[in-house]
Amino acid sequence: MLKLPLFVSALTFLMVSSDPARALPTSGEKPSESTSERGLSGFELSIRPGYGSASASSPVTYEAAPLAYHPDPGALYSGSAAPYGAGFAGQAAAGYRFLPIMSAGAYAETRSSSVDALDDGSSDVSRSAFGLGIYGRGYAPMLLRDFDPYLELGVGYVKDTQSYRRNVATTVGAIPGDWKLTHHGVAVPVTLGVSYRVLPMLALGPSVRYAYVFGAGACLKESVSTPLGGVSSSNCSDASSAQRVTRADSYGVWSAGLDLRLTL
Repeated sequence: MLKLPLFVSALTFLMVSSDPARALPTSGEKPSESTSERGLSGFELSIRPGYGSASASSPVTYEAAPLAYHPDPGALYSGSAAPYGAGFAGQAAAGYRFLPIMSAGAYAETRSSSVDALDDGSSDVSRSAFGLGIYGRGYAPMLLRDFDPYLELGVGYVKDTQSYRRNVATTVGAIPGDWKLTHHGVAVPVTLGVSYRVLPMLALGPSVRYAYVFGAGACLKESVSTPLGGVSSSNCSDASSAQRVTRADSYGVWSAGLDLRLTL
C-alpha cells in the first residue's frame, strides 16, 4: 500500500530537479535579477536640469564707511532694486553608491536669472552663478518597489556674478562704464527627490532643492574707457573697516528639477 505514495514522491522530485526554472540556485550560480542589487551600488552619475530662483535683489550691497563712500551706487548695488527672477538651475554629479541606502560624491552647479528692467539708467543686466561641492545621499529603496526616494545634503562654494552697464562717477563727470558685482559664498544645499528605475541601472524622477548661501566675500569693480585707455576701480569686503563699502549678504536659492541617474 506504500508503493503508490513513494512512486508519486519520486516522480515529483524528478520533475522539479529537471526544470531549470524551478531548481534552486547553487552557491556557484548568480542570483536572479529580482534578488540582485544591480543598479543599487556602484559608480553614480547624474544630471539635473531644473528651474529655480535666487534672491530677487543683489547679494552684493553698498554700505558707507567712515573713510569711504560711493557718490552714486545705483539701485542694484545699493540693494534697493529687486529685478531678478527665476531661470535655469542645473546640477551634474559623480559619486559612488557603496550601499543600497547610501552614496557620496561631488557636484557642479550652474544658475542664471531672468531680469526686469531698471529705471536708474542701468542696462544689459545679467546674473549667473556656478558652484562646486560635495554631497552625501541617503536612499530608501525598501519603501517602494522600483522607486528610490532619497534625501541629499551637501556643502560647496558658489560664485555669483552680476554685470551691467551704467554711468560711473569720475573726477571729470559721469562716464558710461561697466559694473561687475561678484559674490563668493558657502552653500549648504538640501535636496529631496524620488526616482523610478526604468532600467536596473537607469533612474529618472523629480526633485526639489533648497540651498542657503552664506556670504563669504564680495567685490565691486567699475571700468570705463577713455581716450587715454581703460580705467577701473574696485572695492571688496576684505578692505579695512574704515574703507570697506562693499558687503556680502547671505541668501537662499530654490529649484525644482528632473534627475537622470546612471549607476554602473
